[in-house]
Amino acid sequence: MTQRPHPRVARPRSRRPPIRLASFTAVILLLLAGCGRGPGASTSSPPEAPSPRSGSAMAYDPATHQLILFGGADAVTRDDTWAWDGARWSLLTPAHQPSAREHAALTYDPSSNQLLLFGGDVDDGQSGPRNLNDTWTWDGSDWHELHAPTKPYAAKTPHMAADSVSGRVVLVTQSCYCGGENNETTYTWTWDGRTWARQAAAHRPLGDGAGLDEAPGQASDRPLIAGGGGPLSQSTAMASDPVSGRPVLVERVWYGDAGVPNPTATWTWAGDDWQLSAQHNAPDPPPVTPLLVADSRTRTVLYLDVAMHIWAWDGAAWQPRNDGATPPARSDAAMALDERSGRLVLFGGVGGTPGGLQGDTWTWTTAGGGWTHVAGASAPQAVVRAPATIPPHGISAQEATRRAALRVASTFGTGTPVRTVSGRQRDFWFHGRRPGGDRYVWAVALAGTFDLGTCGGGPQIGSQGPRPTCSPPATSAAVFLDYVTGEWLSDEIPAPPQLLGR
Repeated sequence: MTQRPHPRVARPRSRRPPIRLASFTAVILLLLAGCGRGPGASTSSPPEAPSPRSGSAMAYDPATHQLILFGGADAVTRDDTWAWDGARWSLLTPAHQPSAREHAALTYDPSSNQLLLFGGDVDDGQSGPRNLNDTWTWDGSDWHELHAPTKPYAAKTPHMAADSVSGRVVLVTQSCYCGGENNETTYTWTWDGRTWARQAAAHRPLGDGAGLDEAPGQASDRPLIAGGGGPLSQSTAMASDPVSGRPVLVERVWYGDAGVPNPTATWTWAGDDWQLSAQHNAPDPPPVTPLLVADSRTRTVLYLDVAMHIWAWDGAAWQPRNDGATPPARSDAAMALDERSGRLVLFGGVGGTPGGLQGDTWTWTTAGGGWTHVAGASAPQAVVRAPATIPPHGISAQEATRRAALRVASTFGTGTPVRTVSGRQRDFWFHGRRPGGDRYVWAVALAGTFDLGTCGGGPQIGSQGPRPTCSPPATSAAVFLDYVTGEWLSDEIPAPPQLLGR
């Protein structure tokens, strides 16, 4: 199924692993624990640590000397704020907070001496996923939204780091299909404490390039590097280099014709342009969701590779720091340096085989000795999202058919709508391919002649698995629209058999 660019990756694909219910015994023990308390006493206590989740934002707060963790997603997208004091987690209760989200960018802002949060994405499982572009600061006790005169475009998985030379924060957004003149692969923005300014850099990190997810209705036959799974902007990470004071960006290179050595490229922001490092000795294969953290004590940038080993960037080259035990493999985790203790802190993420979400906390010290498991169960937890229900409001079947007809005229040039039904996106998929999630959609089947090079061995937009075998031209196609808004989500050639009633 042709998918719109989506921020989530490397997840053992259920969109959210569904929370297992507590056992009957655990429930009884919980009730008994509340017996004997005085009138009005609460029978519940606040959680002791963040739930197993992925996509959280985490950074060190110099005002309180704590690590601040915000949001992420388990069975739902979260809007909670947590603090790590070097020994334990505490749930904070600020008067204000950003809306629920995952994959937000969070970093120290030298212009305000506070933490700066930007964007992220949210998916309620009902309508399509939404990318956010709001800006917030954390003052040590509360969140404050900043209404800047200029806003960066909403894009999946933004990345930020402080530029101590200019006293600004540098933001990179990638794979932003913003429409028209805004359709570029990589944008660079700077924050001066008051507003965002787009930078017209002569060079820029590659991002996804003009690849499979560049824009709706466009496909590419660019050569993927062996082992590459396709373009994903989570393959980028940023941190501030303690040596130069400038942001450093590391990204996975997906295409063999990208013009830079692969599979990992290292870039440095020079204040007005991106400079590509001549050194490309970062680990191979690189992780899909790399983590990059500045360590001012050793004056290096620390990189966590796919094997959960640490590499250090000294401003010129990468050096392995593989010593001691390692945490279980994962992706989409949160990592930051606790500057008070000098320890690297790793939390959560999507577990490796057999999958699930991690809720464990690990620390790593530059003094050696490897990783130490300090909190939470190290085994991943299965978390499955509750089945979606039909949204209370949405466009009509007639309107869905009309919009699909417009899509046909502008994209395919041929085809007649013959059937329009609603349901979860996962209800319409080919055997052997990953389902599209619990989001409710309108699915419109089309009859006609369709040959876009997408059947058989040709490239397929947003392909998520083995392609159905067919001999072009196909005689059916499908258009998928968001149930609530009517927004186009994806196309499929030929139409899934479930939609055709087979």
